[in-house]
Amino acid sequence: MRVNQDYIKKAKDLDTRLIGDQQDGFDAELNTFGRDGVVLGPIVGAFGEMSSHVDLPADVIAGALTAEHLSYYGDRGSKTVKAYYRRVLYRA
Repeated sequence: MRVNQDYIKKAKDLDTRLIGDQQDGFDAELNTFGRDGVVLGPIVGAFGEMSSHVDLPADVIAGALTAEHLSYYGDRGSKTVKAYYRRVLYRA
């Protein structure tokens, strides 16, 4: 995805201009985050179209809402409850 490519390019440019040694620079620090430095760029378009990177935050939020719901109502169909919250998030 272009967001990830732009972040990597910017980190390498900063390393070259400011540090010179890329082993301890911005690029090395970027690689410590997430999945080997992959930067997620969740994008939502004007007509509701979404990039594939929206799925990860939506899944985390739906999981948290499901846990809160189940702590109050008990463990009844946790997969159904999570699916419900994911659908609510995507519709919002």
